[in-house]
Amino acid sequence: MLEAFRRNFPQSPLHPDVTRKLAVAYSESNHPGPAAAEFEPHRRAPGETPACQREATLRATELYDKAGDSASQGVLEASSNSFPS
Repeated sequence: MLEAFRRNFPQSPLHPDVTRKLAVAYSESNHPGPAAAEFEPHRRAPGETPACQREATLRATELYDKAGDSASQGVLEASSNSFPS
């Protein structure tokens, strides 16, 4: 249903909320790869707070790793420039 909403109304102001809900739904239904992909826009979104971007980065990395996807390393490398320790 959320995927259909996003497909049918791509310019909706609710789009970021739909993406968050899809990320959680995929994660809770044991689909880590799609869940990680849904977290991706939030880790780079200029409208998100740094704390939200950091959390999205961590979640995407964990989920990519759980899915066995090598993208987890790329997410960590890209985020090291954004969130230096």
